[in-house]
Amino acid sequence: MSIKIGHASIDENGKAVGGKTGDQTGKEICVRTWYSKPWNVYLECTDEKLADKAASIMECICADDNYGYDQGQRLTGYNNIVKNGGKIHGTEGEFDCSSLVASCYKLAGLNISPSCTTKNLKTALLATGKFKMYTDPAHLNSDKFAKRGGIYLAEGSHVVMALEDAKINPYPEPTRTIFYDTVNKKVVCRGDDVKWVQFELGIEIDGICGPKTDKAIRDFQKAHGLTVDGKVGPATRQKLKK
Repeated sequence: MSIKIGHASIDENGKAVGGKTGDQTGKEICVRTWYSKPWNVYLECTDEKLADKAASIMECICADDNYGYDQGQRLTGYNNIVKNGGKIHGTEGEFDCSSLVASCYKLAGLNISPSCTTKNLKTALLATGKFKMYTDPAHLNSDKFAKRGGIYLAEGSHVVMALEDAKINPYPEPTRTIFYDTVNKKVVCRGDDVKWVQFELGIEIDGICGPKTDKAIRDFQKAHGLTVDGKVGPATRQKLKK
């Protein structure tokens, strides 16, 4: 089950510059689930209060459609918030992915420039002494080690902020194959084994492998290049854990 992240992506025209001020689509700056990219750095804030404050600011900006995406006006959001006495609501402006993350930490009280880019953000954050850097696959290829306020960075390309701690699956990993009998249209598997799969898929957890869970399994297999058979065997379990 993926965590929530805050990010800025693209304007309403699918471009980096030139759009109207504010979020015209609800997706220019928004909260969404964590996604895999070629992240090469994960930066974890060691000050939990600071990280929580920065994440709260991110959530407020994402929820306010007066803020949108534009690389050409990437500091107007931060500057207008400062002019507004540090209040997010009641003004407007633009960010890009890196100025958004940097601005959230700047507004939270970190000594960092809001004009940081994806090329120098890592250096700037580490220089504050408030961040630890991870570059191992375990931290980069999944959100299993995420902490609220943590930063996933693809240097020179993109950056997002984690808005919650990683969700730890409380159910034991199954050793048997989980599936729904689509021929006879009947439930085959029940219990914690199924709950483990449902948790990892991020769907309703009821412990019953029925049609809805079967569809979610097949959609997952299709999206990850696996054999689409609705059966959660070793290969599918391994991919679910990543």
